[in-house]
Amino acid sequence: MLGHRRYYWLGLVLALVIGLAWWHQQRPDALGARQRADSTPDSIINNLFVVEMDARGAPKHRLQATQLRHYIATDRIELDQPRLFLYQDAMPAWTIRAIHGQMLDSADAVELSGEVRAVRETTDERARTTLRTEELRIYPEAHYAATDHFVVIDSQTHWTSAHHGLEAWFEDGVRVKLLGKIRTQIAAHAAP
Repeated sequence: MLGHRRYYWLGLVLALVIGLAWWHQQRPDALGARQRADSTPDSIINNLFVVEMDARGAPKHRLQATQLRHYIATDRIELDQPRLFLYQDAMPAWTIRAIHGQMLDSADAVELSGEVRAVRETTDERARTTLRTEELRIYPEAHYAATDHFVVIDSQTHWTSAHHGLEAWFEDGVRVKLLGKIRTQIAAHAAP
């Protein structure tokens, strides 16, 4: 019977120690220290410039940002003033700019936010094309982009808007699926 009491007291002391340790972790100053660690980057790169090449040595895409920050606690990568260039054979590159960005899915995707602008310059066959939205998720390797935010595509002679975003595929030209209510305005040309 004496042995059972010893185990009872030992169990009670152990439970008390575990409870105190848990309570100590939950204190506001301990929570604040953990939150500061989560919000402090472990790596910072200023004036980021990265180019990925294809098998022939030509650029596939390029990423620039005034600053990149990596947070080890959440494995999050944030970008300030990112610019992404998507290259295609015999076509001008798409230049995509935003105020903020974040790399997602082990850097397979880039999510841009804040005044996102994607521009493809004029060619002999096509007018300059500009896409404007507030958020855009881009998968450079898949040549795919999507947003569920209001978007406007302006092509100098006409514009189109979609209230619920779009999906776009950039390989071999551009294919776009507009989502939600769509409006288009086409400029009339005078007859020759």
